[in-house]
Formats: sequence, C-alpha cells, structure tokens
Amino acid sequence: MRKPIAGAALTLALAIPVMAAGTSYQDVPGGAWYAGAVAYCQEHALMAGTDETHFNPGGALTRRMTASWAGESEGDPTEAITREELAVLLWQAAGAPDNGAELPFADADKVSPEAVQAAAWANAEGLITGKPNARLDPLAAVTRAEAATILMRRAGVAFLSEGGFMDASFGANGIAAMEDGSVLVTDLYNKKIWRVNDGKAEVYAGGDTVKDIGGRPVGGYHDAKLLESYFGEPWAIAPYRDGWAVSDASNNALRLLAGGTVTTLNQNLAHPTGLAADGAGNLYISDTFSGTIRKLDAKGTLTIAAGGLSDPMGLCWRDGVLYIAETGANRVSRLDGTKLTVAAGSGADGCGDGAAEMAAFSAPTAVTVADDGTIYVSDTGNSSIRRIRDGWVNTVAARDYSTEDLRLIDPSGLLLQGDTLLVCDSFAQTILELPVG
Repeated sequence: MRKPIAGAALTLALAIPVMAAGTSYQDVPGGAWYAGAVAYCQEHALMAGTDETHFNPGGALTRRMTASWAGESEGDPTEAITREELAVLLWQAAGAPDNGAELPFADADKVSPEAVQAAAWANAEGLITGKPNARLDPLAAVTRAEAATILMRRAGVAFLSEGGFMDASFGANGIAAMEDGSVLVTDLYNKKIWRVNDGKAEVYAGGDTVKDIGGRPVGGYHDAKLLESYFGEPWAIAPYRDGWAVSDASNNALRLLAGGTVTTLNQNLAHPTGLAADGAGNLYISDTFSGTIRKLDAKGTLTIAAGGLSDPMGLCWRDGVLYIAETGANRVSRLDGTKLTVAAGSGADGCGDGAAEMAAFSAPTAVTVADDGTIYVSDTGNSSIRRIRDGWVNTVAARDYSTEDLRLIDPSGLLLQGDTLLVCDSFAQTILELPVG
C-alpha cells in the first residue's frame, strides 16, 4: 500500500519490510551485511536477541531459537543447528515439497542422505547458498546472522508488488528493460547482474567470489560463461549489438554479455559508469575519471563524443539528444550532436527547486527522460528524485529524515515504465516504485 507523497518527503510503503538503519542491538552495526535481515527478524518476531541489547550475530543458532517459525524440533534445545539441519527444518515448514532439484555443490557427498532433498530444495529456492569454492559445508553450525538472512530470504521477493522490491543483499545500481518485460539490474554489493521477472530474481551473470572480513563479496575480473564470470563493480547496463554492455567501473572495463558468455570490449577506460544506447547501434559511455563521454559504434570503434565534463556518470538517450548527469558539476547537461549545454543546475552544491538555470543539485548520478521530454534525476547527494519540466525543477520524492526509513538514501539507476519510475538504491538495497504520471 502507498501513503500519499507530502511535500518533499518520500512516503512510499513497500510490500517487503524496510531495512532499518540499525536495530536496538548494540552488536549489530548499521553497515553490517546482516543488519537489514536482523531488523526484519526483530520486527516480525522471528528471532529474538540474546538479551534486550544484544543479538549475538556470530553465535550459533540453536533448536530452541527456531521454535517460533519451525515448531519444536527433536533433540537438545540448546544444541547448535547445522546447515543441513536448517535446510530440513525449512523444507518441512514449507510442506516438504518434491521439486526434483539436484545439489550443485562440490561437497554434495557430505550431505546426509535424509537431508539431500531438503538441501537441494533450499538451494533451488535461494534460501541456503553455497560458500566459496562451491561448498555447502552441510555440517557447519549456522550463525545467528546467517539464520536471520535466510529467514529474510524465506519471506520472499515481491518485485513491484504493492509498490516495490527489496532484498536483504541486493545492491541495485543500474537497471534496463528487456523485451520480454523483465529487467536486468546491476548489483554493486554481490558483483552480479540479476534478471527479475514475474516477481522472482535470478542471477543472470556473475559467479560467487571470496568475501572480505565483513562478509561482502570482493568481486574480481574474469571473462567466461555468464555464471562463471567475475565483475569488480558492475555499474550500469545497456543494450549493445546482440547482447548487453556492462560498465565494470573498478576494472576500468566495458564488458559484453552475449551468447551465454561475458567478454571484454575495452579495458582502457577510466572508471566507466553510465551507459546509453541510441537505437542505431551506438553505445555512449561515461568515462568518469577522464571527464569524457565516449562513443562506441557497432563495429567497436571508440571515439570521444564530448570532453571537459566534471565526473559524468548517468546517461540517457532520447530523441537524438544525450542527457548527462554531470556529477562533479552538480548539474544535468545535454549533448545535441556536438553541442553541449546545461539542462538544469547552477553548479552550486545544494538542494534548491526553481528555474532550471538557478536550481541546485548535489552529485546527481542518474538521469532518464520521458516521452514528453520530462527529465528525472537521481539527486544522490540530496537523497532525492528531482524533475525538470518546462524549464523548472522540483523535488518529487526525498528521504524522510524524521524516520529511520532507509529508502531513498543513495538513489542511482532509473527506469521509466509507463507512469512508473523505478529507482535503484544500492545502499538501501532496494528498487523503489514511484508513480510519476
């Protein structure tokens, strides 16, 4: 359900619960990979803390702790639950479905016979995923942080249902529509590309990599089959040739997803970010650190379309004009042929609506343009969505700082679908649905 938008405050309500900036637990940092899941479990009484102020994320999940959502299980209630035992509990709670899935893990032979079907089901449902080196590690104890994350996944994904999509570890940044109605989303957190269709998200490209001390995948660089490839910082995605181009910013590379594989088109860029296709076979690339917009034609020839920009990022092509979120200059620019002009923004770092030439932005990172010429901007530094129409700038949605709502903290990639604007937020790990008609 949605609440009305009042003034500049974002008041969208999503079907999936909001990830709070923190919880009441002193040992759950707001930036921890499991913080959102813990907040969800606390809100829905799925897991209580070990006391009023501590969650003990690294502690073992015990049988007693699963009773609220899985019922009483046999055995010592203080005994730690293993990964395969948790799979069985989840499977039984779902009605013990027989889906014929197979175990894709290198250590599948270590899974107890009575847990094989449950573990295969839990993996196929995206509830229990593998560890590095494609291992399930079935006899390892489940930590409370892992359990919270699994329970969050168990809640399901509701893409654009009742107003939005949220996943506990989905760092959405760039977004593009496919012809079949699904969307492709770049994920800065997991270093992957996701395909979301009919309410479900599946990995489209990018394999699992090792994790840092905080549990975040470190990414990598590897051209291979789609699900065996590695990305460093997949920033944006756009159609190119017979596939999809992805700007891999930290690898200074432009990658191509086509024919079931990932290949490198260019690795001599300077932190490529925004991408836009012009419908004629050309791809425009924000080469952010060099301050240029590069043009890649259908034959693979790379030229400079515009230079002298200040950290250009998000791009949108519309009716022969390239719109640019010029992040370092706090403005939106437009490239018409070889003529570069300012669409909106005085250049001052701030947040001010009004006449386009006087309006203030703060580090805008993405832009999209409607059929009627209305421009929407992810004004990232202001945690807001701005609109440019008929020479005037106004704020259509912004973070409500009076609450702990994490939505619209770091808005980035934008996609218009009819009268709905999809807004990626990699920090809040969210895709918001904003009515703009």
